[in-house]
Amino acid sequence: MEIEYAGSVYVDAGMVWVGDPCYVIGKDSSHAPEKWDDFVAKMDFVNPHAAQEVLGEGIGLAVPTGMGDGIYPVFVERLSSGRVVALHVDLLMDEYVQYLTPEERAEYVEAYGEPEEIPST
Repeated sequence: MEIEYAGSVYVDAGMVWVGDPCYVIGKDSSHAPEKWDDFVAKMDFVNPHAAQEVLGEGIGLAVPTGMGDGIYPVFVERLSSGRVVALHVDLLMDEYVQYLTPEERAEYVEAYGEPEEIPST
């Protein structure tokens, strides 16, 4: 399988949405909230790190980003035929690892390896 960079997601709400856009975009959509405040009112803030089915089961997931607002790279994994089989949004890029607790950093390094050194500016 092949992994390729697909683009970036610009985030200003501290979360990304994963779901079928036909349910939430347009006047004929079946689950679109009228206003942003209506969407936020349905969120569960008890566990701010949990993915949530804010608009109902199967409609989509609101997934909190690793470090809040920002620009997050998106990768797709393809079969040799070109069919996409996986989507990966990097919600905690290497330059943010410095902000993790020691326990979180150890877990990150175990899963992804040591982050690349970030050049100083």
